[in-house]
Amino acid sequence: EFHKAMRSRFGFRGPSQTLDAVFKSLDTDGSGCIGFDELFEFIRGRRHSLDVRTKMTRELKLEPPRGCTLRQIRWDVETIRVLIQQMIVRSKIGPVDLIRSWDKSGDLSLTRNEFMSQLRKYFLSDLDLWNNEAAYVADDAFSAIVRMNMFRRDKSGKLVRHSDSTIGVVEFGKWLAAPTERSSSDTIPLKTEQELQQMNKETSVTTPVKSPEVKRVDTVAQSTETIRTFASSSALKQVVARVVEAEHEKRYKQSHAPQPKGQKWSLPPLQRWETPKVVDSRYPDIRAGESVSSRITSRSWKRWQEDRTKLLTYPSPDARRALSPPPMWGNSKVPRPFIGPASRLKTSSSMPTITSRPPKVSPQHVSTSSRMTVIFSEGSS
Repeated sequence: EFHKAMRSRFGFRGPSQTLDAVFKSLDTDGSGCIGFDELFEFIRGRRHSLDVRTKMTRELKLEPPRGCTLRQIRWDVETIRVLIQQMIVRSKIGPVDLIRSWDKSGDLSLTRNEFMSQLRKYFLSDLDLWNNEAAYVADDAFSAIVRMNMFRRDKSGKLVRHSDSTIGVVEFGKWLAAPTERSSSDTIPLKTEQELQQMNKETSVTTPVKSPEVKRVDTVAQSTETIRTFASSSALKQVVARVVEAEHEKRYKQSHAPQPKGQKWSLPPLQRWETPKVVDSRYPDIRAGESVSSRITSRSWKRWQEDRTKLLTYPSPDARRALSPPPMWGNSKVPRPFIGPASRLKTSSSMPTITSRPPKVSPQHVSTSSRMTVIFSEGSS
């Protein structure tokens, strides 16, 4: 059927030996027929989620003869080979399916560690048997498979030594298909009663298990140690805080110390548009003897005087009033108001003559206009 379908449906014109080889590669279980699962895997290169073989490989296990256990078997390389062979036949799978379930790297080849770890899963019920006996036999079985396929023929037909320490599908299948040297009645040999008794004695003589000792916890010592730890950590934090505070104080002194040109450390001289924060909104009168802050340089003072002179010469009274100090009214003495040049004032016969320096009197009525400030003394109308 496979030959007929390949030639009539797909137009294959090659030799029949090629079709036989393809069919043999598809028939992994050796049943002589292929199904949907094998054909899907051949075309897609992977198995579908409902493949029965995947479920079968998960349920694989080594089964000893009826009425026996794994501990009663006399383990050797031939025994492991026969048990694996029976497991494959019982599950209706092929060597390639078993290797795919054992292979973790996905290269369809088994390393020594992969081979040993997968066989160990079948001895989880008796790990002492695996550690004391079966593990050494499994290692010898892997070495036997490698030695069996040590020499291979290359494309030219010459025998070439195989130095790779892995086994593939062909090597594993050849090892499983090799004829057994034992008789059919002695395929899986069993241990004698004396051997079982000796093995049980060896496994029973183990190191005595110490009963867990109840440790007494000294709460006082633990609390004391905890207090010391916290005290040391708090002391360390205080030392660090002092160092940081000293560093900040040092930087503050360096930044606020007066420099040769009246500027701050690492800062340029004050400009005319910068207002110092340590003095009032107006600059003090140096000629009157008021104190001057160290932040005010001679250059900035001269620039402020120039700006003040320009504003005074400007005919806007608002600018004049802005630069004049605010008057203090009430019982205190009235500071001398700025009136400006006498030539700008217009006098009349009904108004008293106002000089640039009026006498010090106690005013009763003060009237201000938008263009001049006039002080009326007592007795004036």
